[in-house]
Amino acid sequence: AARYLASSGIADPKRIAIVGWSYGGYAALQAAETQPGLYKAVAAVAPVTDLALVKEESRYFSNMKQVAEEIGSGPHVAEGSPINGAARIAAPVLLAHGDLDINVGIRHSDRMEAALKRSGKTVEYIRMKGLDHQLADGTARATMLLKIGQLLDQALPAISLSNPGLVRAVHEDVDLADLPALTAFARSTFGGAWDGEVAGSVGRDSGDNLGGSP
Repeated sequence: AARYLASSGIADPKRIAIVGWSYGGYAALQAAETQPGLYKAVAAVAPVTDLALVKEESRYFSNMKQVAEEIGSGPHVAEGSPINGAARIAAPVLLAHGDLDINVGIRHSDRMEAALKRSGKTVEYIRMKGLDHQLADGTARATMLLKIGQLLDQALPAISLSNPGLVRAVHEDVDLADLPALTAFARSTFGGAWDGEVAGSVGRDSGDNLGGSP
């Protein structure tokens, strides 16, 4: 999907990041490992990082047999575990995990951080005390989102609104009834560049200039 968006001119290939939670965190790390040139930043929240550890942890639960059958045995267990491919990850990584998580034990992130550091990779780890898999705490979630935003600011080059794919995506996909809310969000995100370029493009065809240049 990321390659398609880039080749279609919708996404800037220099500004593609991947973020995921739980299995999504696993997928984010594994994708960064198997396609190290594609993603420029990775954020993984409560991620599975070691399939063998998933099997080990399941010994304490009634679904032990099911987990063992689903994961199986063989070289794919190691090959499909991000912790074993940490050296291949090229992008900076942000990990976040609650220390009371019983869905995905915190050892997954503890060990992933250690593996990334051993390989000389850039990694930041938010280890959240007293929280489980849901991270059901407003302050903790706000901190996590702030850290993700900082990661993106640091890892991705400044946005260019001269990308015709971006202008086309905004123009084609937006519901005109949502334009006031979109405008407020875009101005807070892009600043003056929004008024001078994208807003003018949308406004010319919608009949509403949104305050941008005609």
